[in-house]
Amino acid sequence: MRPWRCRSAGVCVAVYCAAAFLNGFFINLRGPALPALARRVNTSLDNMGIFFLASSIGGSTAAVPSGLLVDRADGHPVLLLGLLLRTLTVAAVPWAATTLGVLAVIAGFQGVSNPLIVTPARTMIVRLAGLDSASLLSVTTAFFGLGSVAAPVCFSFAV
Repeated sequence: MRPWRCRSAGVCVAVYCAAAFLNGFFINLRGPALPALARRVNTSLDNMGIFFLASSIGGSTAAVPSGLLVDRADGHPVLLLGLLLRTLTVAAVPWAATTLGVLAVIAGFQGVSNPLIVTPARTMIVRLAGLDSASLLSVTTAFFGLGSVAAPVCFSFAV
């Protein structure tokens, strides 16, 4: 593994917190958007479980490889890849998701992005703070929670 160092611990922690916030936001935006997505792909809410299933399968499939990748390399490119993939898949939903199948594929890739965001951010915090990383890990988890709460609130204002 290459030696890793963060030039500015505060900036790195802020980036990890922002990544956690955005991850929580976009994961929890799906719930309030579910009825609109069902209408968009012309299906019932009963059939929308495939959307969550596909996301879970994607995340489960990418969990171990993302951990192995971060163990062998700097986690920042992996985090960037996860954020880029999440951004592209969220942006793809309004224009590409015209059928339930396409929406499920997009959700699968959204699921893949989750461990590509969470694993490197948490690993980099442990590498940065070592045995003193517990409070920083809790802070990133709190930012995930803030993003989770902000998503439905923002959605209610957008609709």
